[in-house]
Amino acid sequence: MKKLLSIILSLCLLSGCTTKVEGPNKQFIDFCNDYFINEMESDYTTMHQYLENPKDYGVDVDRVEISLGHVNEDTTKQVEQTLDDLKSFKYNDLDTTQKVIYDELEKELNWELKMNDEKFMYTTNILSSMGGIHENLITFFSEYVLRNEKDIQDLLILIEDTPRYMDEVIAYIKEQANQNMLRFDYDTVTSSIQETLASKDNSSITKELQKEVDTLSIENKDSYKKQISDSIQQYVFPAYQSLLDTIVSLKDKVQPVTGLYNTENGLEYYELLVEKATGTTTSIEDIQEQLQDALTDVLYNYTYTEYETDPISTTFNSAEEILTFLNDNYKSYFPEVKDMNYELTPLDDDQSTDGIVAYFVIPSLDNTLPYQIRYNQRDYGKDTTDIELYTTLAHEGITGHMYQAQYNAENLEYPIQFLFDNSGLAEGYATYAQIYALNYLDLTTTGYKLESEMNFYLTALLDIEINYNGLTLDELNSQYGMDMSTIYNQVADNPTTFLSYYYGYLQILNLKDQKMSDMDFHNNLLKYGNVYFDVLKKHM
Repeated sequence: MKKLLSIILSLCLLSGCTTKVEGPNKQFIDFCNDYFINEMESDYTTMHQYLENPKDYGVDVDRVEISLGHVNEDTTKQVEQTLDDLKSFKYNDLDTTQKVIYDELEKELNWELKMNDEKFMYTTNILSSMGGIHENLITFFSEYVLRNEKDIQDLLILIEDTPRYMDEVIAYIKEQANQNMLRFDYDTVTSSIQETLASKDNSSITKELQKEVDTLSIENKDSYKKQISDSIQQYVFPAYQSLLDTIVSLKDKVQPVTGLYNTENGLEYYELLVEKATGTTTSIEDIQEQLQDALTDVLYNYTYTEYETDPISTTFNSAEEILTFLNDNYKSYFPEVKDMNYELTPLDDDQSTDGIVAYFVIPSLDNTLPYQIRYNQRDYGKDTTDIELYTTLAHEGITGHMYQAQYNAENLEYPIQFLFDNSGLAEGYATYAQIYALNYLDLTTTGYKLESEMNFYLTALLDIEINYNGLTLDELNSQYGMDMSTIYNQVADNPTTFLSYYYGYLQILNLKDQKMSDMDFHNNLLKYGNVYFDVLKKHM
């Protein structure tokens, strides 16, 4: 699994700081570059995602093990050593950008140390309904980029590594079962795996990878395509069958889906998840109060403001037309970037996940290929006039994730900054971008915006109520007078996921200075990449 990154704010570092730094600290640049190289060389999947040409960044590809990684890897020693190396630098000898990197990296490393605590070893739900390993592995192979013939050869090794990797997944969930810690949405997960297995004879993974082979200028294309198809049949689908058989055999040991409140060490674990998801060390109680206050304001405005009551529809004839419209209209409010070359593609049914409307594929640092946006046409997106499709493409495209990727490519100074991907700022910003895009429409959208914000804050509050305060499904059903099991299971099965989007959105609104133009605010918001809000506030 990819290593998780996060942070804890260092107070006292700026106290009494009046020294003017002349230019960047060269030793710190070397440290950052070494850190980046080590991260790339320690995990093949990360290197392949982030770099088209690893050698250009000093990465020795011969030192990189070609594998899918490990499910439960202890990185404590490496993290402690990196922290020691980081703290050897005098903070006041760094320029502003380097101080941001210092603060961010310190927070992320300290957070990782806490998460490595042995008591949390089997707390993670690796089969969550939104982002579980069984879904992520399918997406990984489907989105695997083939840039040259060597990539095909590496891909075949990765496919052959699937049974070993899946054995680690199985061992992990078996140990969770032994400790009465196995808790996930059984019906949703088994249904997802069964759908994957049902597609084996017409696999979207195979089709996508064979399309990638066809884009290359190489010989033996047909031979490679057959090897890929045969390997997927030989290694991937049997591994998924083993996972399904294991899950079915453990059915009686799967605990009911409830919040982390009911899990051993669950509250402390949830606090760490909240910090990572929101990019702040603000207490959960304070976060809850802020969300409640925001919800109260929205409800007041919803009650006393005149707004449209009919469903909103646009006049767009295609998803591509929406992105063109967004590209034509953002430049008066956001820093202009170079033209973005992109491909917008609907997902095949076996790649579509309920609850996932669309996603943007993170590009490499030295990207030369079109950006990729995928959307779930099976469950969403068939009606191109639906306002939800419009806001979704603003979230994933312009001026959301795709735009930010282009902004980062043009403005971030160091490779290490691309590794910072705090979901609170990343998803909070993209949510802010989707709401902001309503301003471009020649429509009255006040009611839609208020209803959206009500849903944002209610969902975020539910996350805290269920996972931190122990709200039960029966209590939730009683509050609403209806069956709330779908939303309850989704929130309980994916703790803090919605906080990234919706409390992240609220933090951006709270940061917004009305004396500053929107253009200046957006530039200040984006200039350091996806760092913690605590770090952004400190330097903004």
